[in-house]
This record gives sequence, structure tokens and C-alpha cells, in this order.
Amino acid sequence: MLFSLRELVQWLGFATFEIFVHLLALLVFSVLLALRVDGLTPGLSWWNVFVPFFAADGLSTYFTTIVSVRLFQDGEKRLAVLRLFWVLTVLSLKFVFEMLLCQKLVEQSSRALVRPDHVSGLHSPAAAHDPGLSRQLASCSGWKWSTAQLEFWTSRS
Repeated sequence: MLFSLRELVQWLGFATFEIFVHLLALLVFSVLLALRVDGLTPGLSWWNVFVPFFAADGLSTYFTTIVSVRLFQDGEKRLAVLRLFWVLTVLSLKFVFEMLLCQKLVEQSSRALVRPDHVSGLHSPAAAHDPGLSRQLASCSGWKWSTAQLEFWTSRS
């Protein structure tokens, strides 16, 4: 069962405009993520992939501030404070999650990735007993394996 737009606005506390901004950011992020993962844009960093989410968070914060100020001026002080508190809490939690995820992805991609066809001498007990396994992993051209991934998969046999 899908939720109606009215239910989403009521439950999330976001305005319709903000929901559409976040959906547009999700669409652009999905395209950038596919380009980054497929390796079609080698210069695209993880920070650039997450830019649509950061921009949507900024626009939503700006919009929430404007709405809260207008509600406060209209005499709806309690509603203005509650809306500001709720939306900024949700946006700050979302922003922190995005930042931590992006930092984790940058950290993982900055580690030296080893191309399997250039692997020489795995230091795993399983690879020492089964040199054919190293060659099988190395034959998967196009796959990039880190040393930890190679050790994990070769130790499982």
C-alpha cells in the first residue's frame, strides 16, 4: 500500500516542496552513483556523488527557516518552534549519516586496490595450499580486490 502525499506530509513533517526536492536529489544521486560504480566517470569523487543530498538538505533547511519565521510572525509561535525543531532534527541526523557514509566510502576507495591480474604472492594459508585459487581470482579481470578481500575469500576454501 502506498502512502498518499497528505499522509507523507503529516508523518514526516516536511512540506510537499521539500519532499519533491529530496526525491529529485535521490534521482540525481542514483544516476551519479551508477556512473561512479560502473567507472564511467573516473574523476567523480564520492563527495561529488553526494552533492545532491547535501544541496537538498541545505535547501530544505533554508525553506524550513523561512516557513518558521513566517509562522512566528503570524502568531503561531508554538507551531513554528515545533516545526523548526522537528525538521532540523531530522535533517541533521540525515546529514550526519550522509557525511559518515561518504567519509567511509572515500576511506575505502583511497586504500590501495589491487588488480587481480597483478597479484603476486598472497599471504594467506589457503592460498599457500592452493595456488590455483590465486590464479582463479586473478583471472577475474575487471574486478578489483583489496588485500583483505583476497585473504578473506582464499581463507574460506
